[in-house]
Amino acid sequence: MHITTASWSKLSRDRRDNKLLSLGITAERLEEIRSLPPRDKILEAAKVAVKLEPSPNSDLIEYIAGYSLRGGLYQHFANFEELLSKVLVEPRIDRLKPIETTSSELDIIRVIPDEFGKYPVYAESADKSGRVLLVWQRVSGGTRSVFLNRKVSKLLFLSGVLLYAGEGSKYSIFSRRVEIVNSNVSILALFIRFLGTLGIGKSKIRARLHIHNPQEEPEEKQFWRTSLGLGGNQFSKSILKSQGKTQNRKRLRVLDLRYSNTMLNVLLRYWTENLEEIVDRVGNAF
Repeated sequence: MHITTASWSKLSRDRRDNKLLSLGITAERLEEIRSLPPRDKILEAAKVAVKLEPSPNSDLIEYIAGYSLRGGLYQHFANFEELLSKVLVEPRIDRLKPIETTSSELDIIRVIPDEFGKYPVYAESADKSGRVLLVWQRVSGGTRSVFLNRKVSKLLFLSGVLLYAGEGSKYSIFSRRVEIVNSNVSILALFIRFLGTLGIGKSKIRARLHIHNPQEEPEEKQFWRTSLGLGGNQFSKSILKSQGKTQNRKRLRVLDLRYSNTMLNVLLRYWTENLEEIVDRVGNAF
């Protein structure tokens, strides 16, 4: 869930506060934050916001702090990255409390690296139950982060990593995309289940058709909606490909599934580049 400017700016302060309460922030917590000095209230509001949304926008933070739109953040911080760098500090991975897992479950912390690309990787509990982790890195003054379930299916995790190693799209180290392009329904369905065990719901995934004729689009979209349980609003603009030499061949249905998150892209690169070690860690996890 990403709370955008448009969904908040037209609301009165009372209605915005009611919306904040509906997200799970108590009235007492809001009052506590808003009683602080200006800079401190922005910092505390940001700590709350990153637990609601891995990449919160400035509007959400300012509304938690009790400011109106563009009312306080940029008066106390040079930019948004500076604020997040003050919020996303410590604690390190090894300070997390251990959790109980069954023989079929993996504590995801076992496969989170201490560092990647020469930058430390941090992980902290994102809720009181400890079932969700916030995994993040600070890189060149900016931050990248992702929320992950702490308990995941071993089978789905290994299947998904191996699938991505073989079929996932490979991009530069600066890419946000976690993407797979395929014509096989089962492969794409497994990719969705893999993201699901990590805590990334199907509704957050975006799909793009590969078609050779615009007239194919309605039928193709309906096929994939039915096959994978996707919503119509999850489809981006289709990719129109040239018929080329394949025009007389049987039409091959191809779909592009993607989830845009830089931190997850980083983790997948680490997992696929260290497959043997990751398989051993998962196999030895009890």
